[in-house]
Amino acid sequence: MALNELPNLRHLSIAHHIGKHHGFSAASKAVNLSPSAITQAMRSLERQLGTEIFDRSPSGAFPNEMGRVYLDRISRAFEALRLAESVIEPDQKHIDIKSRLSISQLRAFIAVCACGSYSLAARRLGLSQPSVYKSARSVEIAFDRKLLRPSYSGVDPTPKAKEFSRFASIALSEIERAQEEVQEQQGLMSGRLAIGSLPLVRTRVLPNAVTSLMQDFNHAKVQIFDGVYSDLLNSLRHGDLDILLGALRTPLPVNDIEQEHLFYDALNVIVRADHPILDVDRPTIRDLMQLDWIVPRTGTPTRDYFEHLIPDQANADGSRHIECSSLVAIRALLLASHRATVLSAHQAGYEISNHDLAVVNIQLPRSRRPIGITTRANWKPTRIQREFLTRLKAETSTL
Repeated sequence: MALNELPNLRHLSIAHHIGKHHGFSAASKAVNLSPSAITQAMRSLERQLGTEIFDRSPSGAFPNEMGRVYLDRISRAFEALRLAESVIEPDQKHIDIKSRLSISQLRAFIAVCACGSYSLAARRLGLSQPSVYKSARSVEIAFDRKLLRPSYSGVDPTPKAKEFSRFASIALSEIERAQEEVQEQQGLMSGRLAIGSLPLVRTRVLPNAVTSLMQDFNHAKVQIFDGVYSDLLNSLRHGDLDILLGALRTPLPVNDIEQEHLFYDALNVIVRADHPILDVDRPTIRDLMQLDWIVPRTGTPTRDYFEHLIPDQANADGSRHIECSSLVAIRALLLASHRATVLSAHQAGYEISNHDLAVVNIQLPRSRRPIGITTRANWKPTRIQREFLTRLKAETSTL
C-alpha cells in the first residue's frame, strides 16, 4: 500500500479495540459491529498492510510483533485526535471523530486552514473545489460549530479551527509513520525524514549527516526545508516536519516542543578576502562602526546581537544596511562589495577555504550560541529518523 493510501479511521479503531480487548467478539461490542463485520474489516486492513498484525487463537486475538509496533503508533494518532476533539468540545462528551469523519475530510479541513482558501486547498490536494468545500464543511457539521469564516481573501479559520487542524495533522502524520514502521519491520527502509534547516547547519553538518544516512538507506525519502524559524516551527508543530535543526531558543517559544543541544557556535565578522579592514592588525568595535553591513531580518537572534554590538547611532537610520536572510544572496553581496556581515565561520566555510571570503580578526563578545535539535514533545522517531539522529550527533561530536 502506498503511504498516502491510509486505512479508514473506522478500521483503525476496530484494530485498536481488538488489541485492547484481545478478541474480535469483545471489540465488536466496543464498536457496535457484528463479529463478521469485525473480521472483514481486519482482513481488509491486514491486506492493505501486506501482513498480519494479530495472532488468532481459541483464547483470543493478540497483536504480534508487527501489530504491537503498528498499534502503538495508532494509539498515538488517536490521542492526537482526542486532543483535537477536546479543542472544540472541552466540556462535553467527545463525539469520537473516528466514527464520524474520514481521513479525506480531515485532510481537506487541514488544507483549508493552512491555505486560507478552498481553491488553493483544492490545488494542493489535487481535488475539485466543491469536493474540498464539502469535506471541510463536514468537520463543522460534525461539531455543529462554525469554524471556517468567509474573509476578503478566502477563508479565515477560527483559533479553535487552527488548533484542531494542528492536532488532526499530527494524527495523520502518526498514521503515516505507522505504515512506514510496518515496512521497516518488513525490511523496506523507505520511510520519510522531513528536516527543517536553519542557517547554521546547512553548509556542512546537515549535508554530511544526510549523505551518511543515504549511503546505508538509499530508499529513504529525505526532504530538507529551509525558511525562517517561525514558519519551520509551525510546520514542526503540525507534524509536517520531523526535526528542526539550528540555533536553540531560550526560553522555549511554545510548551509543546523539546530541544536537545548538540554544539556551540560563535559569530564572526565576515568580509571579502581583499577587504581593507583585514589590513587592520587589531580591529575594534569602533572600526566595525565605520563599515556598511548586510544584516538579517529584524527579530532574529543574529539581528538582535548585531544591534547590541553596533549601536543604532553608529548607522543613523540604518540606511547603510542591506537586510537579507538568504545565505546565497549574502555571499554574493559580500563578494561584490566591501560590505561586512555577522555569520558563523561554518556558514561561509566553503568561501573561506577558497579564499573568497575571510574572517575579521576580532572576537565578538558573548556571541556563542547553542545549536541543536528541536522536536515535538513526546515525539517518537521511526528507525530511519533514529539512524539520522545517530549520524547527526556523530557529525557534531567534534565541534
